[in-house]
Amino acid sequence: MMWVLDELKKIGEIQPEVINRLINEIRRSSPEVYKSLIIGAYVDGKINLSKAAELLGINRIELQREMNKRVYL
Repeated sequence: MMWVLDELKKIGEIQPEVINRLINEIRRSSPEVYKSLIIGAYVDGKINLSKAAELLGINRIELQREMNKRVYL
C-alpha cells in the first residue's frame, strides 16, 4: 500500500491541485481522518500549532485544549 502514497507524492509534485482536491474530499467526507492528518503533521513538526488550528478552523487555544484532553484520556 505504500506504493500508493509514493505515487500520490509524485502526482502532488506535478499536479498539486489534484492532491488539494483529494484533501478537500477527505475533509468533507471523513473529518476525523482529516483531523488526524493535521494533528499528525503538527506532532511530527511539519506544521506549527497555529497552522494546524487554522486548517481545522479553530483557534490555537481550542486546539491546544483538545490535544491536552486527548493526552490525558
